[in-house]
Amino acid sequence: MATFNTLAVGFVLKGTERSYLTMKTASGKIFYLDGIRGLAAFCVFLHHFGLAFHPAYFNGVMADSHLSGWDVWYGKSVFSFLTSGSFCVHIFFILSGYVLSRKYFKTEDVNVLVAAAQKRYLRLYIPVGVTIVLAYILMISGAYFNVAAGAITHSEDWLGSFWLMEHPFREFLKSLLYGTMLLGNNSFDTTLWTMSIELFGSMLVFALLALTHNTRRKLISFLVFGLVLILINKTLYTCFVLGIALNYVERNLEKVKKYSNLVIVILMMSAGLLLGSYHEGHIEGTIYDKLPAGILALKNTFHILGGFLFILSVMLSTRLQAFFSLRPLRFLGLVSFSLYLIHPLVIGSFSSFLFLQLHEAIGYNLAVLFVFVLTTLLVLWLSNLMAIHIDLKGMRFSGRFFEKHFKTPDK
Repeated sequence: MATFNTLAVGFVLKGTERSYLTMKTASGKIFYLDGIRGLAAFCVFLHHFGLAFHPAYFNGVMADSHLSGWDVWYGKSVFSFLTSGSFCVHIFFILSGYVLSRKYFKTEDVNVLVAAAQKRYLRLYIPVGVTIVLAYILMISGAYFNVAAGAITHSEDWLGSFWLMEHPFREFLKSLLYGTMLLGNNSFDTTLWTMSIELFGSMLVFALLALTHNTRRKLISFLVFGLVLILINKTLYTCFVLGIALNYVERNLEKVKKYSNLVIVILMMSAGLLLGSYHEGHIEGTIYDKLPAGILALKNTFHILGGFLFILSVMLSTRLQAFFSLRPLRFLGLVSFSLYLIHPLVIGSFSSFLFLQLHEAIGYNLAVLFVFVLTTLLVLWLSNLMAIHIDLKGMRFSGRFFEKHFKTPDK
């Protein structure tokens, strides 16, 4: 807790960035959304750290266990939502759909959609482009030790598989120019596969809202479109549509709360987290192993529905909103994009190197614990720097670029 608060204070004291953490809800900022996003980003970090040093929790192979099988037990348990990367990514996409459409629902102004669409690519590309450049520099300088570390941790198929391309510079240019943002190329950072989905999902939000502008029964149109996306197996994009639908919950929140109580919220949250624990890789030995084939046929929707129920339960509970509005979680939310992008590079370089130096001297699990603590501190510090100097300034630059080159002058 002290670490988070120290970092947050440092973040707040950075000149004009001071207001980044102290915005009032009157400005349109919803604190608990930052908290949800921040915790989800941190859980993705935990997921990838686990894949690197305790892969048995994910692959379920007892021979790969470093914890006498406890990691395998955890991976099969209902508590595995804590490190379910897929579940967290679905939460990200639902939140994106909600946040990107929220201003339009407040203003009913199509120009809001046009402005947001024109800024979106550059806003996403700047931190992504910087991450690709950093990953390439680390690669050509020999700063990655993931292959050697993966051979010891039994994570050859994951940790040991990165940054091994035959033509690094060619792959670098491809990723930087179009491969990552348009095709989801994640050669330099395993998290970057989501960037093309985030970009096209954002444009889907803007297009749906523009097409249904001045039409009745918008919500029904959105839900039908979301169902079509599921039927054609484009389920990740359904998240954005559900995010749009959350605006209707917000607009009718007091009415909805009349039909909800603490028990309903707890059941909703529990159901969401239970669905979030679904393991898309293997279900043998999990509670899902007993489900009928008809229900398992809908497995692609488990994380979508789980993420939606999770966010909805927070919207309906002032207690949960207060928890996710805590300062440490808000800090995580404000650096979440940077944290999401930068942590694989740290795991492949610093974490892997440190583990190789320690594991023989102090033992495997003590070395992993030591590496985890230092990696967490380093990732948070770097995420803080990147959020201030790259992400925040990139957002401002994309806004100025739009104002200068795209926006029609006021008459």
